[in-house]
Amino acid sequence: IATRQVRHPIRPSLNLDFTNSKLLDSRFTFLRASTGSYTDSEGVIRYASHNEPRYDWDPLTGECLGLLFEEETTNHQHSSPIGSGWGETSSHLVSYGSQGLAPDGTMSAVLLAEESTEQQLMYTEVGTVSVGSVWTWSIYIKASHASSDGIYMTSYGESVNANFNPNNGTSTGHSSRIMTDVGNGWYRCSITVNSISAN
Repeated sequence: IATRQVRHPIRPSLNLDFTNSKLLDSRFTFLRASTGSYTDSEGVIRYASHNEPRYDWDPLTGECLGLLFEEETTNHQHSSPIGSGWGETSSHLVSYGSQGLAPDGTMSAVLLAEESTEQQLMYTEVGTVSVGSVWTWSIYIKASHASSDGIYMTSYGESVNANFNPNNGTSTGHSSRIMTDVGNGWYRCSITVNSISAN
């Protein structure tokens, strides 16, 4: 059976194919009041300035996912790198800065190393949240060796807990937990809380 493909000379007056075209039509005005993050075609996290459209890529396949739209949120974690502005609840947990490439392509990955067999070795970030509001805590983790321990995330007073294992990409705990493979051994892990107390 023979088939023939016919290309019509008529082009659409408005192109909304954001996966193949990385230019926003001049008839659109894109507004965002702050910087925003996205994943580029190499799987690296980048940052776009305010009012700059973001085209997102799948970090594993390199496939363009199109123009990125997100609901308005606020980042309340001002000291993101572990060891900067975090509380250390054990003197046997040591952090070493600049130990490898972070998901944003910078040499800023922090290595956490235990110096004892103490059962709980933790860093904490203490803050106040509004009652009745929804909050999400997230962190990027990567196993430094085959026997690396996982990360336990919890929101005190809300009974929202989860364990994340970067060795095999598995997680257990609260149903809100999300563990996403972002390539090069890194995982983005998060839990979401509907706050019932101001803790």
